Formats: sequence, structure tokens, C-alpha cells
Amino acid sequence: MQSKTKETIAETINETIVDVGLELNRLTEEDICDNEISDKVKSHKLRKDISTFTRLTKEFLSSKEEDREDRGKFANSEYYFAMIDRRLAEYVVNRFQLSMTDNELECLRRLILFSPSALMYSLHNKTDYFDQSYNDLQQQNLSDSDRTRLIEISLSNFWTNLIRKLLDDIENVEYGFLHHKIGVELIELLVNLKMATIFEKYIEVNSGGSFVFGKAVENMKAGQIAWAKHPVDAFMVEGLALCHLGKFQEAIDGYDEALSITQSSDVKANILNNKGLAYLGLHDYEKAISCYDEAIGLNPKLTLAWFNKGQCLAHLKRYSEAIECAKKALEIDPSWQIAKSLLTEIEIIMQNLSKNP
Repeated sequence: MQSKTKETIAETINETIVDVGLELNRLTEEDICDNEISDKVKSHKLRKDISTFTRLTKEFLSSKEEDREDRGKFANSEYYFAMIDRRLAEYVVNRFQLSMTDNELECLRRLILFSPSALMYSLHNKTDYFDQSYNDLQQQNLSDSDRTRLIEISLSNFWTNLIRKLLDDIENVEYGFLHHKIGVELIELLVNLKMATIFEKYIEVNSGGSFVFGKAVENMKAGQIAWAKHPVDAFMVEGLALCHLGKFQEAIDGYDEALSITQSSDVKANILNNKGLAYLGLHDYEKAISCYDEAIGLNPKLTLAWFNKGQCLAHLKRYSEAIECAKKALEIDPSWQIAKSLLTEIEIIMQNLSKNP
């Protein structure tokens, strides 16, 4: 942020020098603005401290409907963008007594930059619930698993509230300029969310007929959401998101659409493998196996298809066939630990059955 004279400020915001001077005096009296004098020229700069920024967000972003223009100017200001940095993200995390990785901190920074409502929640919402959760963690004699679960619940509540605020702002045309400035140029932005696990939240973007999906915490980087560059890629990622959201039939329909527009055997094999996962979610193991068989027919070295088929066969208690599938996956990738685990689990089941027929 650069220091600016009141004349420059007045010209930029199209206000009179007198009005700008009065407002600068008020901001100086409230310790929000610093004054500098160089070569007898007086300039002004907002303080880059969190307490000042917190006060200003409350003043501008929670203003009345008739103050919409001022709210927009604040959210579009150089100061606003400069203040929403890693330091502010760390302040928010400490305020809610949470713990985050570097990647999660960066996600938080970008999310509150993208969403003024999420920023307001982060800086001004009461933290009683989170304080109590933190105190419980410190005072109670908990097992590691219980401790992890409580931490995940707190984080889950925090991220869920932020995503809800994000949804509000996505639907608010008032902040369209902000989305454009950050680089998210969308005709329509829809977010589907299901808290199945702590960080498995999916962003769905419908932009001019193309679909874009990404995990929120990993890919919710304002203006840098994971873009699907090819229609087949879009259907593939869409299907995974829909499966996570429990919309298995919708995922299957999308995979069928993807199959109809590609000629590549390898791509079709991957689509069929994912389609099998959707049928697995519906507990339709026979149809899932049929998908995996088609995928293997197109690409015999597709380890995921062999592994997933083995899982389905195990569900159907066809253990000998399941073992053969797990072994086939390991032939292709001998170091694949998950396939080794599946093989061990099925062998243990068969041993137990032989002991207790």
C-alpha cells in the first residue's frame, strides 16, 4: 500500500477534497490512518494492522443497504487485498483456536479473499463453541482417536460455516466485481457440499456450458479452481464429485455421456472403472463387476479395475475370485500396499471360514 495525498484520493474516488480531508481527519483520530510528510507534502496511508482492518470490515461490510457503494469500494480497494494475507489467516485460526497445515492456511486466505461474508464470519463471529471445544481437549483425558475426532468436528464446523458464507456471496451480484478482479469469471457458480469427511467438500462450477470441479480445501483457490479442459475430463471429475455427494445415479448418467463422446480405449476403461464405483455405491455389485470386466477388456493393466472388482467379489462372498483379482493387481504393481491389504483380509476371512464351516 502506498501513501496518497488527499488530492489523489479525491480524484480516484470522485469526491471533493474537503470531504476527503474531513474523512481522513476522522480516520487519523481513530488511529486507523497514518500521516506522513515528505517535501512539505502530506500523504496518508491506512494502518496495516489487524485490529484496524477488523474495525474497518465491521464498519463497511456490515453497513446498511444504502451504503452498498461504500461497501463495494472497500472490498475492491488495494488495502483490502493487501490485508488478506497469511498473517490474517493465522490470526483467524488462532481466534477460533484451531490448527491448520500450510495448505489449509492458504486455502483459508483465498476463501476469505473471495468471500467478504466469510471474512466477516472469520473476524467477528462469536467463538464460544470453538473455545469450549478447545478447553475440552485440554482438560479431558482423551484417547488419541477421541482427540482427533473432536479436532475434526471443530474444523468441520468452521469450514462448513465458511462455505455457507461463500454460497451467499456467490449468489450476491453485489460482489461480482470482486470475483472478476480475482479472476473467477463465471456465468454461474454453484457449490455442492456434503460433510462426509472433514475436507471432502466439492466445488462445482457451471461456466458457459463447461463443468469444473475440485475439492474445496485443496483447490478452492480463488480464480485457480481446477479447470477441466476437455468434456470427458469434466464428466470424469463431475462423476467423482457426485459419487461423494451420494448422487450415484447422476454419476452413472454422466459416465454414460462421457463414454458416448470418446473413442480412446484407455479413457473408456477409466470411465468404466469409475462407473463401477458408482454402482458399488448403490450396492449393485453385479453391475459394478460388469463395468470392471469391460474396463479390463479394454485395458488389462488397469490395476484399479482389478482391485475394485476384487472388492465387489468379496462383498458377494466370492472370495476365491476376489483373491485372484487382488493377485492380478499385484502382478501389475507389486508394491501396491492397498491391494496387499485386500489380499490379506480376504485370506484371513477364508481361513476363519475353514475353521468354522
